[in-house]
Amino acid sequence: MRIFRLVLTFWVMATLLSQPFARAQAASPAQSSQPVATPTHNGLILEWHCPSLELSNNPAGQTEVRLPDFLYDTPPGTAHLPFTSVLVALPGQVNPSLEILTIDEHQIDLPASLAVNPFPSEQGTQPAASNKTPPSQAIELVEIGIQRGVRLARVTLNPVLALDGKLNVVN
Repeated sequence: MRIFRLVLTFWVMATLLSQPFARAQAASPAQSSQPVATPTHNGLILEWHCPSLELSNNPAGQTEVRLPDFLYDTPPGTAHLPFTSVLVALPGQVNPSLEILTIDEHQIDLPASLAVNPFPSEQGTQPAASNKTPPSQAIELVEIGIQRGVRLARVTLNPVLALDGKLNVVN
């Protein structure tokens, strides 16, 4: 088993064009899948510190990527890669934008093909088509709607991306 250290120290700032917005939940500064949130006069700075990246081979001989405390939700037939996200409350008339203050990336050669999420194997059923596509950006900001009168956006961190037989790792 090969273990790679993923040191992720970058700042993500949701730059907002008006007054400061509602609170975002802050995580402890320890390594975690949740960011430390720091409000500013015109936005929010999110800082992630990720645990070590773990690569291993599964019984099928495919490479599995693991990050403790991260989630895995990719469509059947696509690479099984970690992600995490945080919801951010937005003030009424603000157009959210994302500015990456610092980010460092490197590539890792895969020792074997990357593990993919299997299709359902129930007899007599066809796999459901998925409208989800694998992530193509390390950080994404998507406004997701209104809940109880509060506008919400999701900031998603994809610390590992599969590109041309290699892993693009944010560190």
